[in-house]
Amino acid sequence: MTLFSVRDDVQLLREDSTGVRRVYHLNLTQADVAQSPYFYLQQNDVLYVKPTKAKKVRSNHSMATRLYGLLYWDWLPPLHLSS
Repeated sequence: MTLFSVRDDVQLLREDSTGVRRVYHLNLTQADVAQSPYFYLQQNDVLYVKPTKAKKVRSNHSMATRLYGLLYWDWLPPLHLSS
């Protein structure tokens, strides 16, 4: 997990013995989470960790910057260099 991870609502997707998939919510900021039967991963478990708002904003800003750069460069006239 990175600094941009929401640690108080980590979702564990686990299939039980009957084939039913269930979602369990884990709060990794609490010390007693290690006592949970869902703390240790099993085969075929899937963890989903949400990004923080800071990461979403940073990602959107980065995408907008790249898009602007592409649009800007497409509108520039070609540069002709003479040797």
